[in-house]
Amino acid sequence: MPSQHPTTERRCFVHESSDTVLKHLYNTTVCQDLPVEHEYEDNWYCVLHLPDDLKHQTTDFIHVLNSRLERQDSNFDYVYFSGPVHLGTYNFTSTVDFTNATFTSLANFDNATFFEKVKFNKTTFNSFVSFEKTTFLSDAKFEQTDFKKGSSFDKSTFKGDIYFLSSNFNRQCSFYKAKFFGSVKFLRTEFNDFVVFSNAVFEEQSLIIFWETKFLSHTLFGGSIIKGDLNFIGSPRNKLFEGDHNAPQFLWSKIANTGKVTFEEVLLYPRWFVDVDISKFNFTRIEWKNIDDIDRFIKEELESLKKREITHQPIEMLKTTYKQFALNAVENERHSEALMFRRLAANADLSGAEKKLTFLQSVADLYGAGKKPTFLQLVLHWDFKTPQKSFSLRNGFYTFVGALFIISFVRLIIAGLITQLCFSLHINGRVSDDITVAVNLVCSIYFILELADLYNKIRIAYSAKIMERSF
Repeated sequence: MPSQHPTTERRCFVHESSDTVLKHLYNTTVCQDLPVEHEYEDNWYCVLHLPDDLKHQTTDFIHVLNSRLERQDSNFDYVYFSGPVHLGTYNFTSTVDFTNATFTSLANFDNATFFEKVKFNKTTFNSFVSFEKTTFLSDAKFEQTDFKKGSSFDKSTFKGDIYFLSSNFNRQCSFYKAKFFGSVKFLRTEFNDFVVFSNAVFEEQSLIIFWETKFLSHTLFGGSIIKGDLNFIGSPRNKLFEGDHNAPQFLWSKIANTGKVTFEEVLLYPRWFVDVDISKFNFTRIEWKNIDDIDRFIKEELESLKKREITHQPIEMLKTTYKQFALNAVENERHSEALMFRRLAANADLSGAEKKLTFLQSVADLYGAGKKPTFLQLVLHWDFKTPQKSFSLRNGFYTFVGALFIISFVRLIIAGLITQLCFSLHINGRVSDDITVAVNLVCSIYFILELADLYNKIRIAYSAKIMERSF
């Protein structure tokens, strides 16, 4: 049974998760001299900690809250805010602490200014929370904060460092037209819906980090101006992105220094960077899913662009993107990726006949990688598996053509030997005239076709050599 002592001798229960020592601290710093006269589920509370959803109507909670705000007494640890809370236009000139607080309804901080540090650690927002046009002049911490509904930081200004550590955004989160001057770190934070940075401005000294962040929907940077550092850092267990449904979108964004954008140990698709200058982006340990099957991969890329309603010259846009990735890989000595993206660019709009160059490139790659194909492989037109080494058709063209001549020459010798054998057998009476004529005719046709095939392969190889100059 709850104590029946006078209210001056009771101590506020505060919250079921707080221990005895901390309760005593909160009794001193938060409850202060408030009477402990409200009973709820067999426990006694002061009006600030009372977990009653109707207390803003049945008690003097609003009066006590306004009184605390007026004297800048801003320790609201474990305070239970019932009903809509409007704290907009307030100038918080001292440190503000909303740690473990609960907001049951709308929380409005529009146009407020936080001059000193503010904490929203383990705060629960059960309804929409708005920080539109709010100014953070110092550090702000949102550690293990639970945003159960939507949240808006639109047009806000962040001058200090902002931390979102292990926080959870269950609905859309927006930083539309926000301005960032310091660090904004999303560390193991989870976004279950859209996160919007459209038209946001990341100033030169800003540092934005998404580290092991979980994205379940799109991250929109369209129209944003990025002057500072932007980092997406994953891990073997968390690649940040999974597919088009949660892809980062940079269309129409302006990146002042592309060398300040980093993707490390994440999953990416080239199509996400169409019409984006990625020439200086930093890519480390990237997983390119399904990229080994070139035809299928390019088809999926084009279908994805179509769904995004990018229908104006999508093939040319993809080729340009692949070329940029190839250049980026070459400059950073990621030679296998450079070769991979060159192939994608070269195959983006080739016909079926031109794709026969795959074998020829494979032979050239084997030579370029220092793995000379065997005589039998060359004669039998082996379908080689391309080694992941950098090779340029432009630099290895003559070796390449030489290999083709050797292949054709050996085949023609074999055809000639077959003809000679048949003729010898005919002289000895072992083969009839009809068979001899038929064999000679077949070998003659084969000879002509082999020369035509050799010419066609050299023509395609030369075209590829010229094409490669565009990289």
